[in-house]
Amino acid sequence: MQAGRASSKETGGGGPAAEPGVPSAHGGPNGAHGRGEGDPRGGGERAVADGGRPQDHGTQAAAGTHVARRLPLWENQRVYQDVVPAIRGWRQRGMKVFIYSSGSVEAQKLLFGYSVEGDLLDLFDGHFDTNVGAKVESKSYERIAERIGCAPEEIMFLTDVTREAKAAEEAGLSVAVVLRPGNMELTEEERAQYTTITSFSQIGLSSSA
Repeated sequence: MQAGRASSKETGGGGPAAEPGVPSAHGGPNGAHGRGEGDPRGGGERAVADGGRPQDHGTQAAAGTHVARRLPLWENQRVYQDVVPAIRGWRQRGMKVFIYSSGSVEAQKLLFGYSVEGDLLDLFDGHFDTNVGAKVESKSYERIAERIGCAPEEIMFLTDVTREAKAAEEAGLSVAVVLRPGNMELTEEERAQYTTITSFSQIGLSSSA
């Protein structure tokens, strides 16, 4: 996400996302509780949140992700403390939040519907998985923007994977890389290239509606 926008991450391959993790966007009842994709209704800025999954008893949390790594939204089976208040604040300002994850839409709904914090599905306006394309391909983000009914530059995408950040940026999305404890360190070049945050509370978003 970024100033005035929001997020994402890979579950089997960017939360809350989150605009998180993250990447407001148009979405409706067909989102989190419906068929699993953004519904092109509503207004304001879009956020695609990365829906990274927590570690699962020693198994990999995401494709190409080491077990020790932390994802943008989760830590030790719990949602990071900054995530829920930030997303609720964005939504109160009229923004929509979507999850784009490598995990299936069904898995995402189970994950967020039965979290330690309770049912969090009301935080999201829609879900996307790799049926829309791989998270490291720019075309995937172009398709998401089209499906939620907004221009790519109106979307803030949050992720902790720089390959995803690169693909989203190439598609015209605003990008921020989320730094969490245990994540792989970014290179000096990556730190210079991308906006980085350590908490969703650092993202100041405002609706364009």
